[in-house]
Amino acid sequence: MEEKENQCTVIAEYENAHGIPEAERCTEYVEEFGTYMFRLEISPGKINERYAAARAASEGRVLADGKKLTAVFRKTITGNIQDTAKYGLHQEEEMLRDFYMTEAAERKLGLCIGEEVYFLLRQGGERNVPPEMLSLPFGLCEARYMERLDEVRSRWLKKLIAMDYREHDRKLKEAVEAVGGSRERKQPEFNFTKEIRKRMRVREKIFMEERMEGYDFREVDLQDAIFINCQLSGSNFSHCNLEHAFFFHCRLKACEWYGAALNGCVAYYGGELVRLQDFIREKSGLE
Repeated sequence: MEEKENQCTVIAEYENAHGIPEAERCTEYVEEFGTYMFRLEISPGKINERYAAARAASEGRVLADGKKLTAVFRKTITGNIQDTAKYGLHQEEEMLRDFYMTEAAERKLGLCIGEEVYFLLRQGGERNVPPEMLSLPFGLCEARYMERLDEVRSRWLKKLIAMDYREHDRKLKEAVEAVGGSRERKQPEFNFTKEIRKRMRVREKIFMEERMEGYDFREVDLQDAIFINCQLSGSNFSHCNLEHAFFFHCRLKACEWYGAALNGCVAYYGGELVRLQDFIREKSGLE
């Protein structure tokens, strides 16, 4: 039993380190038990094959030159006192949950390569905004590590936003059940404003993997909105309040931005954060 648990840990760490898609993983994180377990439909042969790959990659904990990879969570509490905890890569879900649940003046997540720590995400004491993506250490870190840091930063941010969505969705369902359900209003024709608000899922204005090409957002306040993996090509954002909105891996080709308030509005594009206001001046829209 102990050998099987160790095998699962090694494989989970390898799959996290290499960003293996959910559909191709041998392990899954089980919230109820707070740990990774083998997926029921995975055959023993596939597990042995993945375990061999993990061992061949030095059990998923080191790079080719022998530098160990460790995740780092640093929190700053009252009086500027800092506390730093390190996690193995197989403990990624536990670390992200600790980060999400912790109350602190400032929280940071980073990746330790050997002895060097590179912080990738930061969040202050506020709860109603997503974590801030910190700039990659260009010029300070070897180029061969940049892709790894960018992949980890993006994965962690997406998981934290999804975690926030699930929590607010749970609270919303509890509130609906408490009042005996919601009432549907009749809508004889397509109403963009109503449909957009429905797709927000929660009051925090989070859109995840929505197809909304050609939508008219002009009557919706999108301040602090978060769009993740959304198809938004040809949409109309004219005169919208998009202050501090965040577009993550979204298609924004040929969108209308006339008169939109874009102060603090950014998009994650081409592996880096882009101020949307500056980008629109140069190009017609994000691909």
